[in-house]
Amino acid sequence: MSKNEEKEMKKDGEEYDGDKNKEPNLEGEWGNIAILTLLYILQGVPMGLAAAVPLMLKEKNVSYQELGTFSLTSWPFSLKLLWAPFVDSLYIAKYGRRKTWLIPTQLLIGLLMCAISFSLENWMGEGGHAVEIVPLTASFFALYFLCATQDVAVDGWALTMLRPENVGYGSTCNSAGQIAGYFLTFTGTLAMQHFQIMSLAQFMNFCGICFIVVTVAVAILKKEGDATTPDDPIVPPHEVFKLLAGCVQVPAVREVVGFLLVWKIPFAANDALVGLRAQEAGFSKEILASISVVVTPIQIVIPLLLGQITAGARPLDVCKKLYPYRMLMGIFAFLIILSMPESLKDHSTITAVHYFFYFMVFVLTVVSSIISTAFFSAQMSFFAKISEKDIGGTYMTMLNTFSNLGGMWTLSATLFMADHVAVKDADGKEIVSSYFILVSVCSAIGLVGLKFISNLMNKLQNYKPEQWSIKKVDN
Repeated sequence: MSKNEEKEMKKDGEEYDGDKNKEPNLEGEWGNIAILTLLYILQGVPMGLAAAVPLMLKEKNVSYQELGTFSLTSWPFSLKLLWAPFVDSLYIAKYGRRKTWLIPTQLLIGLLMCAISFSLENWMGEGGHAVEIVPLTASFFALYFLCATQDVAVDGWALTMLRPENVGYGSTCNSAGQIAGYFLTFTGTLAMQHFQIMSLAQFMNFCGICFIVVTVAVAILKKEGDATTPDDPIVPPHEVFKLLAGCVQVPAVREVVGFLLVWKIPFAANDALVGLRAQEAGFSKEILASISVVVTPIQIVIPLLLGQITAGARPLDVCKKLYPYRMLMGIFAFLIILSMPESLKDHSTITAVHYFFYFMVFVLTVVSSIISTAFFSAQMSFFAKISEKDIGGTYMTMLNTFSNLGGMWTLSATLFMADHVAVKDADGKEIVSSYFILVSVCSAIGLVGLKFISNLMNKLQNYKPEQWSIKKVDN
């Protein structure tokens, strides 16, 4: 490396020493860790607010089709690959490659949350108004779009804000910060409503003001170096799309994409409906939120406990072993909700029977969270294992995009179908519930396809590294 190259490569004002092989050392790095974590916390704030909305709407007896419409709000995270290359390569050098997008995006998020808060109660059906699902969905879709854009900028900044030996801590800041932001606003929204401290609109307005204050502070106090490093190269958007086109021409990649789009079908009914059906059966949204107080730390700890296993040569073996149990969780959840007594809807008196079902739902939620978190950790390790290192960011983003799409289309489709597949009598009363039908169909698909999915996981893991390469396509 030439002296000029070394001189150009700055780490937010500090000279880059070019040594990637050092042991991680956080001395002098805690300020950067704190800033990254704070930025990821902000990212989780709108997500937590959005997660609370379906539980509140369900109390107003909105249809599952309307909830399916609202579920479209989170799709931007599944589609951000379409505009991420532009966020990565277009910027104002004097201001900073990442801050060019980060600061305006976060200011827009804050301003949009404040603006939404003025109409939110009307859209949510408060004060005698009818629920307006279209403007509600559009407003949160816009928030998710901005959050997905912010995510691209923060992920990129983590590569240059931290020293080379510490870049691995970026993913820790990501998971811990986003979960914390989600948890604080999801649980905070329901708790403040329950204790009549703030309405959702007031809480959203407060969060919007916090967004603006923090963003202004980061804009003023945190500098970003102008130059990029070899770990953070600028690739023109057309080159990124060319790489992606090369990826999907590789047979192994086509197989993993097909796998990612269908492997969550057996869990779709449980993932989409169990919380809403439990609420219909008598669980208040506050009880469901309180369960997340225990679940959230578990979601943080599980990846650490599974680290040695998922870091091995065959990370998808974790998914293979847990796949049948994740399907069983959906069946068990259905049986428990089916057996819940009508008395659960009466919250004025809590009996031993109520505590029994509270406990059963708590256990199911914890076990399901452990399994789904283990799935996610194994999946991410597999993605890292097969991604070509020189284009790892693009490769990983593509795989994550199809993974997110596989989860989103099954969830949205399940909610859209939930109002239409029930068997009803002449008076419109359900004889066979849509929940039973959807759980049965999803479980049947899982049982029939279990051997196929298991064999496909083996096949994908048995491919040699060169079979994932796109270089021969480029040549």
